[in-house]
Amino acid sequence: FGFGTANAHDCAAYFPVKNGATFDLTHYNEKGKLETSTATTIVDESGNASAAIVKVHAVTRDAKGKDLASTDYTVACNNGEFHMDMRAMSMGQQQQSMQGVEGVTMEIDATDMVFPTGLAVGSTLPDASMTMKATMNGMTIMNNTTKVTNRKVTAKESKTTPAGTFDCVVIEEDTEMHGAMGMNMTSHSKAWYSLGVGMVRQEYYKNGKLGGYSELTKISGN
Repeated sequence: FGFGTANAHDCAAYFPVKNGATFDLTHYNEKGKLETSTATTIVDESGNASAAIVKVHAVTRDAKGKDLASTDYTVACNNGEFHMDMRAMSMGQQQQSMQGVEGVTMEIDATDMVFPTGLAVGSTLPDASMTMKATMNGMTIMNNTTKVTNRKVTAKESKTTPAGTFDCVVIEEDTEMHGAMGMNMTSHSKAWYSLGVGMVRQEYYKNGKLGGYSELTKISGN
């Protein structure tokens, strides 16, 4: 599976890339209790001789189905590499809570999450980062930085979720979050990615213990 307008720029996309494709990721706590869900729709695919770009719209809802936040981001094939905008990770509780406050302006500065073509067990992947800033009346009320490091393919496995069974590469990585007033957190995650599908499951660990997980619960049109 690949996409791009020129063979030299085709790449393996760990994401749905067809217009109209939809998928749902459901997020659970460490005890398996539903916390939020994110519904994503592919709204446009375009390209030129150097790259192909897919525009994405995502909506996060709480356990009762109430909208909490929405965001738009892109995924792209660029020079044989698959790039995912780190804004795809900005649908967390901090952004949700800030979007619920009138007069708050959100600014997100991010590098891409890169997936080189030809991933094999033992492959290493580039680091990624994102800074999320919230201001109100000219005053900064939140300024958090997330760094994703030590990204590595550790296995190739089949993974089954409510959405089906998928052949996946397993990518493990470390995440550091730095916030105001010296509030820092570190965690480790293990994620299963499938070509043309994206993330099938992701598990989050803190101090070696499962802290929660996300799972693909529905996909269509991919």
